[in-house]
Amino acid sequence: MILDAFDDIASKYPHLGSHSLSDDMNENIQFLLKGQALNAPDGVDGLELGVKIAGMLLFLTVRTQYTDLGLPALNYLRSYYGHPAAPDELGDELAAYLVEYLPYLAEVMSISRMQVEELIADARLIIEGSKTPVELLSCYELLALKAMGQTEEAERRSKELRAIGWNKEATGCTSCNQTIKVNVALAYDDLEQAHQLTDQWMSKEISSCTRGPQDVLGEMAWRSWQSGATDLARLYANEQEKCLLESQKMYTRKAVLPLLEYYVATENWEKADHWFNELAEGLFSTVFALQRLRFLKVSCELMDHYETIDKTELFFPEKVAPIPLQANGLLSVSVFKEWLVQERDALAEMIDKRNNI
Repeated sequence: MILDAFDDIASKYPHLGSHSLSDDMNENIQFLLKGQALNAPDGVDGLELGVKIAGMLLFLTVRTQYTDLGLPALNYLRSYYGHPAAPDELGDELAAYLVEYLPYLAEVMSISRMQVEELIADARLIIEGSKTPVELLSCYELLALKAMGQTEEAERRSKELRAIGWNKEATGCTSCNQTIKVNVALAYDDLEQAHQLTDQWMSKEISSCTRGPQDVLGEMAWRSWQSGATDLARLYANEQEKCLLESQKMYTRKAVLPLLEYYVATENWEKADHWFNELAEGLFSTVFALQRLRFLKVSCELMDHYETIDKTELFFPEKVAPIPLQANGLLSVSVFKEWLVQERDALAEMIDKRNNI
């Protein structure tokens, strides 16, 4: 397991001490990066530890705010694929990581369309002969295409995959694999199939894990509300709140952002205010991300509401505030909204340029 990376580093480099996921996240990441820097890539032992470290960094990339860890970790795995001393499981692990991480890269980094296409081409070669079905890459590629602005091509392929109705056979952790299956259904816009899969958690037919269903319930609430299934959307949102509370903040922006969009759309301002503040630090500090653009857009709507109820000031901790605070340590809603609009429009232009639109 990739979690063994902490113990393996501590055993091989005792002067670094020891860390675990229960420790400070920034210290954990520094511990992993030091272990990676010290670890010699040659030999079976070195590569096995390197693979575990890279896997752990990818895990943290997706589950924390440290999104910049992902590409170096992924490229480490790619660079040693086919190495004579590479662990036997490297091909399978790299195939799985490439598939699931590709759309995430397109969402959170200014990586070009050409780079994404090169990664997808690599993934197809690596997946051949691995445990990862090529159909899964095709489904996740839809998410990358949408992120890169190729919506017409994504819709064309979505129709083909919906007609087939393909979905991944569950292996390993049932809940983790159910999460993948829901994401597959959502990738090609089969909301009915996604509902059926999600409801297996709701009925307790499948037990929850650290990944499922919290990674998909927010999106399911948002998509359900958009489709007119308001009662179901509310049910998913309530269940997501429970999952996030139990997760002790080990959740992804992807899990929470659609929940914020849902609460703003349904005018649940108390919940919207809470999740706005939870997301603010990470998404204000991010320079490029489709997730950030979505956050800026929904934040503008929230500021519109504040102006409607004559709320003129906001409290932000100094380290979170994206613009200088006033003399009283607060932030003017009107000034903040003006900044949000400027950032939203600038980022939208940047993304269009990246996507060659």
